[in-house]
Order: sequence, then structure tokens, then C-alpha cells
Amino acid sequence: MIAGHLRERISLESIQGPGDGAWAAFPAVPDVFAAVDWLGAGAARVRIRYRGDLKATRDIGRGLRVLYADHVLEVLEIIETDRRKEVHLTCQDHIVATETLSTGAHGVKGESA
Repeated sequence: MIAGHLRERISLESIQGPGDGAWAAFPAVPDVFAAVDWLGAGAARVRIRYRGDLKATRDIGRGLRVLYADHVLEVLEIIETDRRKEVHLTCQDHIVATETLSTGAHGVKGESA
């Protein structure tokens, strides 16, 4: 992996605590540089530098997601592709239900302005 390829800034979030399942910034450096490759049909591969806390799919825990630009990507799989150098996150874009408002604009269903 060449560090210059990791040009996009992403944030990692995980579900914290046993209670309401609220999302919070991932512990220990939630904001990292990445390369985001779109694979089609809302699927993406996010490449990041090796992290000791994200080496395999078991590290997803109760839930892990990537915030990238205006996308919320659910992490489905974690693969350490290059030992202690690079990790790939296999993700799916989260689709938010929308409705057409009386003004012609689109809004998130169930939320009011």
C-alpha cells in the first residue's frame, strides 16, 4: 500500500454500550485516511492502514459503520490483506427512506424540518 493512495477522510463509528444502541465515535482514533472504491449496487471497499483493533470480521462487534462524505456505510466484513500494513472494510451503503415534500424537495421519512 502506498500512503499517497489514502486520500479520503472517513470516520468510524460503532454501537456503544448494551442500552439503546446509540452510535458513537470508534474508540482510539475514529478519523482516518482511506481509499474508497465503489464496487456497484451500493457496495464499497474501504482501504485503511492496519489497526490493531480492526483485523478481522469479529472486530465489528455489535455494529460498525463508516461515515464518508454524505454516505453512511455499514461494515460487513474486515479483512487484513497485508499483514500489519493494510485492512479492507467491505461495506454497503445505507439507504435512507425519503419522501417527496409538498415543496417538491425530498426529506427523510418520519422527520420534520
